Amino acid sequence: MKIGIGSTRIVLIFSEFVIKLPRVRVIRLLTRAIETKQDGSLKIKSKRYSKKNIFIAVARYLLEGVKANRKEYFYFQNNKNKMELIPSTLLILGIIEIQNTGDVLEENSFLWRRIFILLKRSNLHNIPSLKACNFCIFNKRINILDYADDETIQSLEKGGFEIINLLNSRWI
Repeated sequence: MKIGIGSTRIVLIFSEFVIKLPRVRVIRLLTRAIETKQDGSLKIKSKRYSKKNIFIAVARYLLEGVKANRKEYFYFQNNKNKMELIPSTLLILGIIEIQNTGDVLEENSFLWRRIFILLKRSNLHNIPSLKACNFCIFNKRINILDYADDETIQSLEKGGFEIINLLNSRWI
């Protein structure tokens, strides 16, 4: 088993599946609150999570991982392009998400270089979440692993699915 740590979730990686758990970062919340209080940007930054109430903003910040698990699970369940997404098979209260896994692409692989060229042509290469480690081979197809954030979902819907389909039809 390996462990991956992202900004909102901790991922337990097994050979056939992964378990995604929310990452609750209380210490980071406190240090950021102190920093932003001192420089006067606390209200501005907390509005990202709630425009009206600081307590709601704190709760939403702490529950980002739960939100990511729920968003990813329901996006997969309701998406017509399931062949391009790693299956999200189980969600328990947003706290535990179980997902299949595949062979993750490497930055220097031919396949990733090909994907990156197509992303660049479609002007999707600047999306931070669209990087080699977020793509894998699953059931002899290219799939995307982490699709919980809005930026990734928007880029998939702006042409990302077509790029993955194109690659799957030609090279896999």
